[in-house]
Amino acid sequence: MDSPSHKTEKIHFRLAKRYCARCRRNVTAQAPGVFPKSLYGNQFIADAVEMHYLHGVPMGRISEYFGIGAGSLAKLFRRCARLFEGVPDRLIEEYRRAPVKHADETGWRTDGKNGYVWLFATPELSVFQFGKSRSSKVSQGVFGREPLPGTLVVDRYAAYNKTPCQIQYCYAHLLRDVQDLEKEFSGMRKYQPS
Repeated sequence: MDSPSHKTEKIHFRLAKRYCARCRRNVTAQAPGVFPKSLYGNQFIADAVEMHYLHGVPMGRISEYFGIGAGSLAKLFRRCARLFEGVPDRLIEEYRRAPVKHADETGWRTDGKNGYVWLFATPELSVFQFGKSRSSKVSQGVFGREPLPGTLVVDRYAAYNKTPCQIQYCYAHLLRDVQDLEKEFSGMRKYQPS
C-alpha cells in the first residue's frame, strides 16, 4: 500500500481585468474553484477544515503540513464559519417538520470537563448540540413551543415530556424493562387458573 503526497502546489491564474464604464469600477474575472478574494482553492480549504474539525488535528500541525501561517488558517476557518452560519437553524427547521423524529443525550467530556451531547435525528438528518447541561432547556431550544407534526421517539427521560408533539417511547428501552421484570419474577410460581 502507498499514499500519494498531499503537498500543496501553487497555481497561477491570469485573470482578465476590465473597466466598466457603466458602474465605473474595475472588474476582475473569478478564478475557478476559489473563494472570491481568496488565495486558497476549495479543495485545500475542505482538506484543512476536515483535518481540524473532523479529525481533531491541531491548527499548528495543519499550518506546518500545508505551509500556511496559523493566522491565515484561523481567518480561513472564520470565513467558512460565516458561510455556514445559518445552516444549523435550517437543519433544525427541517428536523421539526419530519414525521418521525428521534432524540437522545449522553455524557461527553471536552478537554477534561464534563458535559453533554444531544442528538436530534431523522433517517436523513442528524443535529448535534453540545453543552454543559442535561436540562430540558436544550430540547426546548430545538423543539420550540409551537405544536409540531409527527412523532418523537425517545427514551423516557423527562426533558422530552414538554415537547409539543406526540411522543413514542423507544421499543428497545421498553423491551429491556420487560426483560428485567421477567428476571425479577422468574423465581415466582407461575399463575395457574383453577
